[in-house]
Amino acid sequence: MVSCTGMPAPAYSRSHVPLRRILFVAWVVVSALSSGHGQRGSSATLASEQTSASSPSIWITARNKHGAPGELTASDLEIKIDGKAAQVSELRPESPALRYCLLVDNSGSQRPNLRAQYDEIVGLLSKIPQAGRDYGLVVDFNDQPYLDGEGNDPQKLIKAIHQTAAGGTAMYDAMAACTNRLSRAGADTALRLMFVLSDGEDNSSHINREATERTLVSARVRVYSIGERGTANGNATHGFGNLKRFAEATGGRNYLPGKDWTLDKILSDISNDLAGLYTVTLDSERALAGDRIHKLEVKSARKDLAITAPREYSMSTQ
Repeated sequence: MVSCTGMPAPAYSRSHVPLRRILFVAWVVVSALSSGHGQRGSSATLASEQTSASSPSIWITARNKHGAPGELTASDLEIKIDGKAAQVSELRPESPALRYCLLVDNSGSQRPNLRAQYDEIVGLLSKIPQAGRDYGLVVDFNDQPYLDGEGNDPQKLIKAIHQTAAGGTAMYDAMAACTNRLSRAGADTALRLMFVLSDGEDNSSHINREATERTLVSARVRVYSIGERGTANGNATHGFGNLKRFAEATGGRNYLPGKDWTLDKILSDISNDLAGLYTVTLDSERALAGDRIHKLEVKSARKDLAITAPREYSMSTQ
């Protein structure tokens, strides 16, 4: 097996498919975010390759006070972009095909979690994707990301799972690589998802958190993160904060250990979240720059209805 960098991989990584190409392309994309600042410098504005001429649209989820999918009308929404009110021109309930990446932290800090992590992987693949309709990737990472399998049969992906626990943690690089792979088909009607099983720490990536976040937002990938306890938890709050930030920026959900989130509850919550999906098309009269990330606020005017939406938005599409 060859790793993303082309260096020989450890013997335990017996059957991985290299992600060398997608990591390289992802690095080309995100390098624009940190040009002039070194590998881990402050990110600059993302230069989009093209600006969408269509009306801005976003994925949101509506849920009632019991957490079940809720019924929503355009008049129920209050939306602001960069602090200025935006009008809804169209609202549609959706049940889209999924294009997803299951990203698994196999760094050394996750050694105590391998059994629980395997159960989470099996649960997610058995409960969330629909065989034959949804296309997924299973990627594990330590110092680099490795592709275990891909396809539209979740049960085959379960059989392709590779687990070990060694090395450092390059979560940001792995997230960027997966985002690039999910974006290969361009702007389509599928909902792009990323399930991240990790403690949220990163000590090996070539890009920083801000660049990773911009890459996710620009590609409109919704992140669902399941926090894992690591062996060195002195900085656990920071790692869990990373997972929370990615989920909130992209309109996903974040599940932390010790918060009464059993696996069954997590899977049920994700299922309800996806069952309450809507696409919102905004009034196109207000021009939005395609080369920057905009602050997005979506709220419900009804007290019995909760809205989950991205906190950031980009007109550019990858």
